[in-house]
Amino acid sequence: MRRGITDPVLETVLALITPYAAYVAGEALHVSPVMTVIVAGLAIGARRDRITTAQTRLQLNSVYQTVIFLLESVVFSLIRLQLPTLIRDLSRTRAWPAEALAVAATLIVIRMLWGFPLSAVARLADEPRPTGSFPYGPPDRRRLRIGRYQVMYDITAETMSVCHLGRGWAGS
Repeated sequence: MRRGITDPVLETVLALITPYAAYVAGEALHVSPVMTVIVAGLAIGARRDRITTAQTRLQLNSVYQTVIFLLESVVFSLIRLQLPTLIRDLSRTRAWPAEALAVAATLIVIRMLWGFPLSAVARLADEPRPTGSFPYGPPDRRRLRIGRYQVMYDITAETMSVCHLGRGWAGS
């Protein structure tokens, strides 16, 4: 249905309506509406380059970013509306500041631990075959140790894809 459409505005409207239409179709067919939306998204995403133009994809990206911003704004507004009630309920116990600090510290430590290997992986984009990396299996697959972590990745002419990031090799 979307293949013959050349108007970017109409294509954008259809792209926004498609998930809802898939949901309604799933309900009508008595199957999981969420799975119907996922299958529709995967099917359209696989054919996206053939059924839309580059101009339409750029416009869709802008629209999606706006929709995401609006949805995030609604979520944060709802959180803001609930915050006074939550703080009032928390203030009845004396331990809540320590608990909140423990949760925040844990999240910060986890973020710092993941930051090191992920920043090293990001540097692979500039130098896909750094010193210390070794061929692994297919000709364009490489492996690299970064501190206590191992990275396995594939290199193509256009991209570099990480296959494994962890403390043990995939399959070991």
